[in-house]
Amino acid sequence: NPKHEYTVENSLTYDKEMGNICGNLHYDAARCHWGDSWRLPNKEEVEELWDKCIWEWTEIGGHNGAKVTGPNGNRIFFPAAGTRYKHNNVDLSDGIGEEGWYMTGSPATDGLVKDILAYSLTFERGAKNKYVIPNRAKGQSIRPVSD
Repeated sequence: NPKHEYTVENSLTYDKEMGNICGNLHYDAARCHWGDSWRLPNKEEVEELWDKCIWEWTEIGGHNGAKVTGPNGNRIFFPAAGTRYKHNNVDLSDGIGEEGWYMTGSPATDGLVKDILAYSLTFERGAKNKYVIPNRAKGQSIRPVSD
């Protein structure tokens, strides 16, 4: 269910080696809420979007974000919705209007803390970060895909 706050304590996947959760009814928010063939994208799909598309910072409908244009001319808009997170009762929400953080269902596969991290597509005004591996307890946007 949607949360009012995102913390380590209320994360179902924090500190657990989950594997790929794409399409998992219990952990994939897209599958849980939209059903059928909807799911979180995986790392490879995000890399394809990143490598084969043109990214442009823009404002649409009063919202900052990235307009992404594919080789076939199709476009999608990713709002710069930032992240939401609370730690020790301190609200660490950040980047609203300046950064976009989009979760994938692919776990981090390297590093000492791989059980708490997942790949995410990130961008900010004037820069692209491709993907990073933030703490899975952070509230991030999702952009579902359908098989």
